Amino acid sequence: MSSGAGWQSQASAKPVFTEAQASALVESVFGFKVSKIQPLPSYEDQNFRVHIARGKETTDDPVEYVLKISNTESSQT
Repeated sequence: MSSGAGWQSQASAKPVFTEAQASALVESVFGFKVSKIQPLPSYEDQNFRVHIARGKETTDDPVEYVLKISNTESSQT
């Protein structure tokens, strides 16, 4: 069981990406063109629902993904 101080450090380590930053991350890392992005509820991490613009060559691919940005404290363990 962790102490209250440990819980506070995990809470302060929660990512704080804006929708624009998350969209830019998806486009630069995964190469997808984001058409819409929405924040999702989360406890320690940060999650976004990402809608991808479809191209002619990607008609069978999913058009929605979830982007999960991990908490820096919990990702170290």
